[in-house]
Amino acid sequence: MNTEQQLSRIWWGFLICAFLFAACGNVGDKPLGSTGTGFTGPGFEDPCEDIPLNQLDGSECCEAAHCDSGHCASSPFGGVCTDKCQAHADCPQGFLCKNDPANPGAAKSCVHVAPETCRPCMMQSDCDVPGHDPMVCRDVGGFDVCVPMCPNDIPCPVGFECNQVFSAQGIPVCMPTTAQCGCQEMHVGLTGSCKNTNDVGSCSGVYSCDVGGIKQCNAETPILEICDDLDNDCDGLIDEPLNPGDVTGPCGPDSALSVGAGQPEDFDVSPDNSFGLEETAEGFIQLSTEEVSGQHIWIANSGDNTVSKLNTQTGCEEGRYHAPSDPSRTAVDLYGNGIIACRGGDSRIIKIAGTKAYCIDKNGNGTIDTAHDTNGNCTIESEEMVQDDECVLWSAVPDNGQTARAAGVDKENHVWVGYWGSQKLYRLHPHDGSVVKVISLDEKPYGLVIDADGIIWVATREPHPHRLVKVHPEQGKIGAWPSPGASGDMYGIGIDAYGKIWIATSEGQGAARFDPLTSQWTHVWSFSGYGYTRGIVGKTYTDGNGNVVGSKIYVAHHTFGCSTDSESRTVTAIDAATMQVMGHIDLGGFRGPVGVAIDREGYLWTVNQCNGDIGTGSATKINTNTWQIEGTYNVHNGPYSYSDMTGYVLGTVTAPQGQYRTVFEAPEERAVRWGRVEIDAYFPPGAVTTLEVRVRLANTVEELSAASWSSVYGPYPPGSLPVELGPELGMGRFIEIELTLTTDTQGVSPIVKSLGAVPQAF
Repeated sequence: MNTEQQLSRIWWGFLICAFLFAACGNVGDKPLGSTGTGFTGPGFEDPCEDIPLNQLDGSECCEAAHCDSGHCASSPFGGVCTDKCQAHADCPQGFLCKNDPANPGAAKSCVHVAPETCRPCMMQSDCDVPGHDPMVCRDVGGFDVCVPMCPNDIPCPVGFECNQVFSAQGIPVCMPTTAQCGCQEMHVGLTGSCKNTNDVGSCSGVYSCDVGGIKQCNAETPILEICDDLDNDCDGLIDEPLNPGDVTGPCGPDSALSVGAGQPEDFDVSPDNSFGLEETAEGFIQLSTEEVSGQHIWIANSGDNTVSKLNTQTGCEEGRYHAPSDPSRTAVDLYGNGIIACRGGDSRIIKIAGTKAYCIDKNGNGTIDTAHDTNGNCTIESEEMVQDDECVLWSAVPDNGQTARAAGVDKENHVWVGYWGSQKLYRLHPHDGSVVKVISLDEKPYGLVIDADGIIWVATREPHPHRLVKVHPEQGKIGAWPSPGASGDMYGIGIDAYGKIWIATSEGQGAARFDPLTSQWTHVWSFSGYGYTRGIVGKTYTDGNGNVVGSKIYVAHHTFGCSTDSESRTVTAIDAATMQVMGHIDLGGFRGPVGVAIDREGYLWTVNQCNGDIGTGSATKINTNTWQIEGTYNVHNGPYSYSDMTGYVLGTVTAPQGQYRTVFEAPEERAVRWGRVEIDAYFPPGAVTTLEVRVRLANTVEELSAASWSSVYGPYPPGSLPVELGPELGMGRFIEIELTLTTDTQGVSPIVKSLGAVPQAF
């Protein structure tokens, strides 16, 4: 047998073992290519000690010296010797010809496409492994594991096939052909989510991989309900009726006060008690399949140190608040509250309640002292403002005097702020603005956007050329790319429905798109004659099931002055799917659009530093289907907002979610202890959907607005329903329940059938 035949036999044997291992777990008593990690200690010997040096390709290895080629590649089944290469065709299936991340300076070798395949996970961030291509967390045979994506011509590992059904942001995913992902030696001790499913139901739990390659899942086995005060079938209800239509369960009549389908009262989804939700034909509630954002746009009036809150349906100014020096960037949190970052003075950050229900009666006078349009002219005058407005929830100074110039909110409702002077990002706690994380940069942040995986993308304007910076919320800065525009400039930053990052190139008068999967600028536009490009935003289009069917980009032109020419009154539209310029929207007259945003009904808004023939600011509402101007509304001096000022990006890309609130009164009109919150919910299998719950108690409905919320219960799953309430909450005649629905899976929602509260005693 010649050398070429010998190598071929070794490779084929290697691939067959690889397939068997990926499908079934271990091969024999020890994983192929074991590197010894995880199998040390009493009773175990390090297998690396017995591996010969200078072996042929396809042999197991722990280090480069074990291989004749001088290259030991990582793989899901341990180390394996591979040769140098020139092209992908030189490598066996499941391997690519590229530079090994473990030795980037060496020549190209055959490297496994995804050595961390089958890594246990509980959430998407568990699959973000430093030094490896991004993976996604998917349910495989009842166990959540990390599997690679397969965009374009990227192959899947042996034993896996490219599957569009489990796609991530439109990119297909490699799924095992046997619907199993074996525990790997490198993953010993890691944990992930799992389910135990049978004909009765599905119970959630946590699993781990042990040294024998066995998955240990602690999920209960679903059984039919019995009267034991437990949720035996894991459907979120305790001791409920076994058959539809029954009025009693195993224990007799249910004492819960409840709303929803089949309950004494139906769900009441309205702007007063919910956002981002819709009712189904059956009377259930789920995440809205339409665009989701707040019902207000928050505009910072830098010229007079105030903030305007405009109703996006009426255009009326419903609130105007005093702000510290030179407010600019605004954002909206998961509850519709406004976040305002200030450039002047001590660079303070403030949070303002989006609805009166969130305001706090700080002086205890029984009412909320806040700005109000008393004369009904849709404008808040100076005399209608309140000095110590009780809708201002908190004020914080993370970095004194360093100029806050970027702001956004993540899926855990924490605020991220970028400071120009200190070149730092701060993560602030949603309850009080206290600092919980600091990340240092080499650039000066000017704007930021957060994608669905929690990655923070920062547009900077120093040094030159300006850079797009990629920041991991835990690891810090992990990449930076200079602006591709001819001028090297950046200004506004946005994200589309496909996860692509967009920037306005400011003095370059254009826009550019960055693809996070390839780390490349893929398209660059220049709009000569239309003025600098400043604010930029993406709009998502979905079908009736919430699936993405398109995305449009809008970028505002304004050349730092109020003039009647096209350089200060135009918005350019781009189709994000086809990369075609759709045209230019003329706002007419003196406008000067700085920022752009999308509201909850899909209308485009521009924040203008000019207003017709008047030198004050304005906001214009535009129909994105007809490009007709619906109205232009007065704001105040020097508006300067171009971030996520409606919460649209947060609600459609960063953290799609919705919220429902309801109040129950105890029987006999007296204070009681509340025992639990019961929720009949459905979590679609194979998707990442969750519920969270907060409650607060009071003896009158009026006192509820000043009562403190409990800590968050959940998320469910992996937690088990119902929500057990502890005695630390105290007693109250009324209980208000806040239910938050979230999804990390495009087009899929948790479904709530009913919601109830159970008093402990009457």
